[in-house]
Amino acid sequence: MHKEWLKKKTSVAEAEASHMVEVEHRAGSPQSGPSELAFENANARWLAGGLDGPARRRVWLAFGHANAGWLALVAKMQEGDELWTFDSPLETWENLCGRTGYSIVRDGEIIASLSWDSWV
Repeated sequence: MHKEWLKKKTSVAEAEASHMVEVEHRAGSPQSGPSELAFENANARWLAGGLDGPARRRVWLAFGHANAGWLALVAKMQEGDELWTFDSPLETWENLCGRTGYSIVRDGEIIASLSWDSWV
């Protein structure tokens, strides 16, 4: 990641709002929520023959299935850090190796990034 690639200063809230993805959530998945126990109980009933299928639901997550990577990036932020979008130059895209994503900038230095290739 190069400083020249930084495009726009943003916030965690703005980044999450622009990358909300609806994903299927199953009991025991990495994105376990507060109602996880209800899903575990429903799955136990399913295994015992009381339901037609395993408990599933659709939930909205920032960055979808890449949510864990996003949360890991955000966890590195400290007071005073800045979150920036970045985009590699056009020639990198023309050569099929372009990158886009988010970087944390601390005291003028990039300390961590999450790029599109990390999301998929």
